[in-house]
Amino acid sequence: MCKSFIYQVWIVVALVLTSWTVSQAQWNPVTVEPGEDDPYFTSGYQGEPDTYAPDSFTYYLNNQATNTRHVTITSDVDWLTVPAQVQVGGQGGEAEAIILINNNIGDLPPGLHVATLSFDTGDGLLRERYVEVFVKLRLCVALDVDCDVWHFDTGGDAEWYGQADETYDGVDAAQSGAIGNNQETWMETTAYTPGDIRFWWKVSSEALFAPLEFYVNGALVDSISGDVDWHEVTVTLDADDANYLDTGAFVLRWRYVKDRAYPVGADCGWVDQLSFEPADFLLVNPSAPQVVEVCIDQENPLVGELVVDYTVVNTDPTPAEGEPVEGEAPVEGEAPVEGEAPVEGEAPVEGEAPVEGEAPVEGEAPIEGEAAIEG
Repeated sequence: MCKSFIYQVWIVVALVLTSWTVSQAQWNPVTVEPGEDDPYFTSGYQGEPDTYAPDSFTYYLNNQATNTRHVTITSDVDWLTVPAQVQVGGQGGEAEAIILINNNIGDLPPGLHVATLSFDTGDGLLRERYVEVFVKLRLCVALDVDCDVWHFDTGGDAEWYGQADETYDGVDAAQSGAIGNNQETWMETTAYTPGDIRFWWKVSSEALFAPLEFYVNGALVDSISGDVDWHEVTVTLDADDANYLDTGAFVLRWRYVKDRAYPVGADCGWVDQLSFEPADFLLVNPSAPQVVEVCIDQENPLVGELVVDYTVVNTDPTPAEGEPVEGEAPVEGEAPVEGEAPVEGEAPVEGEAPVEGEAPVEGEAPIEGEAAIEG
C-alpha cells in the first residue's frame, strides 16, 4: 500500500511539472495589441496609392519579462513597410511599431487582400497580426465611361464601388454597398443633354422587399428585385422634362434599398456598360467641381468658392455647310480659289484671265487687251 501511495504522489508531481514546463514554454512575455482577432482594415482605389485611408497602422508592444526584448517584425507582402526590429524594455516596458502602406499597393487588382505580420520575440514564438485591404475601382472605370466627362457621387448607408467579381462585360462593374435592414445605398451622376441613356443591371435580393431602382430627376423609372440576371435598360431623357427645363440637367440615380428584408442571395445590385447617345450633336460636359479659395481681407478667413467649367463638344460628323471635304476637287465649272492654279487639264472659267505664265487653252482667244503669252 505504501508503494502504491508513493507511486501516486510521483505521478501527481510529474503531471504538475509537465504542465508547468508546457505553460512556461508557451508563455510569451511580449504582448501585441490589437489582438489576432482584431485586424486593421483600409480601402482605396486601384492604381491610386494616395487614396488609402488609413494609410498607417500602429501596434502597441508590452514586455512583462525582466530583460529587454528585441522584436523582429516581418510581412508577407511588399505593399507594407515595417520596421525591421523594435526594442521593448523589461518589467512592463512599452513600444510602438508603425506599419505603413507604400506605393506597391497601386499594383494590386480589385478585391480583398490580407497581409500577415509576424512579431518574433526571439524565443521561437511568433505573434501574428493581420491587415485587410479592399481595392476598389472608380465608378467611371467600372461603368466604362470617360472619367473626364462623367462624375459620380455615392452615399446612403454604404458606398457603391467598382469590382471585378460580378460583371456583364467580363471585366468590371459597379456594385452596391453592404447595408442592413431599413438602409439604402446609392450612386448618381448627371447628364446635361437630352438623349438615350443605356446600361446593364442585375440584382440578387429578396423579391419585392430589397429592390434595385433607377431614378431620373427624383422620379422612379424602373425597379428590379429578387434573382434577376443581367439585362439592358434604355431610358430616354426628354428635352421637355420639367426639371431639365428648370435646371438644365438630368440627375441619374441607382439605389439599392432594404426594408426589414432578410438577406437573400448576394443581397446587392450591380450596374455595367453605361452609355449615352445625345439627341443633339452639341454635348455639354461640365468639369469636376473645384474649390477656389478667395481672401476677402486680412480679418476674414478664406472663403471657398465652387467653380465649374463647361465644355461644348460638337459630335456631328457632317462637315459644316460650305466647308470642302478633305481631299475633294472643286465642283466642275466653279472658279478656282483666288491665286490657285486650275485643276490640271481644266479650262479656266469663261472670262477669267489665265494664271500668270500659263498659255491659253488651245483654240481660245486671249482676253481683250492682253497679248498672248509668247510661245
